[in-house]
Amino acid sequence: MNSEEMKLLQNIAADMQGLKSDVAELKSDMQEVKKDVAELKSDVAVLKSDVAELKSDVAVLKSDVAELKSDVAVLKSDVANIDRRLTRVELVMENEISRSIRFIAEAHTGLFDKVSAMHDDVERIKDAVSILDFVQKQMAKSINK
Repeated sequence: MNSEEMKLLQNIAADMQGLKSDVAELKSDMQEVKKDVAELKSDVAVLKSDVAELKSDVAVLKSDVAELKSDVAVLKSDVANIDRRLTRVELVMENEISRSIRFIAEAHTGLFDKVSAMHDDVERIKDAVSILDFVQKQMAKSINK
């Protein structure tokens, strides 16, 4: 073997050594990648579990929201009924009770007028009784004299 062939063999041996080193590095990198992939798989499993829990929580929230919507619908209906009843009560108060109060006020005024007239009559009767008492006493005095 001549020196050129020797150099060529040495270069090939050096290249082979470099390739072996590169392959060893690739194997090491592959081990790290496998480890990273295993960690990612673990993380994905945790994420899947979290997503399942979130789905469950969302289902509960949806149920709660549906229940709240139902409650709100009932409340709306109740408020509408209360509004209708309040309107009826207001109409009754405005039409019937107000009229009744006017009648009572008019009757009170009429009674007051009658009581006032009776009071005047009572005063006249008292005056007449006083006069009659006076006349009776005078007559009794004139008879007894």
